[in-house]
Amino acid sequence: MPMELQSSQMIGVKASQLIRKLFMSYVKIENHIENMKKELLKRPKFNIERAFSVLNMDGSDGGFDKISIDEL
Repeated sequence: MPMELQSSQMIGVKASQLIRKLFMSYVKIENHIENMKKELLKRPKFNIERAFSVLNMDGSDGGFDKISIDEL
């Protein structure tokens, strides 16, 4: 295929840059998550269920859950 026809079917430069930026953001987030997991494992009293229950409260006086066990 001639080069002119091939380049018209390729992803544009701007789209390629945006895809790269998106991928790099994803890798960065995954790296942060893994580092957080390692740090949490160093805490002997850390309890993931207790942490989630604190984060899951809506902030009202009743403190009811936003996400139920069934929804998980």
